[in-house]
Amino acid sequence: MMILMADSRGNVRRDRLERSNELMTSKAPFNGMDPASRARMIHQQTLIAHFEPELALSSLTKLLPTEADRAKAVELVEYVVGNPDEMAPRTKAALSSMKALFQEGPVRKLANPLSILIGP
Repeated sequence: MMILMADSRGNVRRDRLERSNELMTSKAPFNGMDPASRARMIHQQTLIAHFEPELALSSLTKLLPTEADRAKAVELVEYVVGNPDEMAPRTKAALSSMKALFQEGPVRKLANPLSILIGP
């Protein structure tokens, strides 16, 4: 989510980088990762967000299946991006898109995820 937000603005201010670093070093699950694993995960997610931003956005409901997970993720993103009055219009739009996506309701849990494509 943070990579999508950073891409929406095109650059990242120092205070937001500091808050992002704080998040990555003090909050689970990131603080439990060794620095090399965390860097690898960030690199992989950056590639996905840069080359398939729509797919990255749409996958959030699968990665964050509960309302509690989604609320926590939005809370952390809002903490890092800071005051809405200081956000670029594209950053506000990206955050709104994420929130709207999460308002669509809970993710259906399927016994066989492929059944949505091939039938039960």
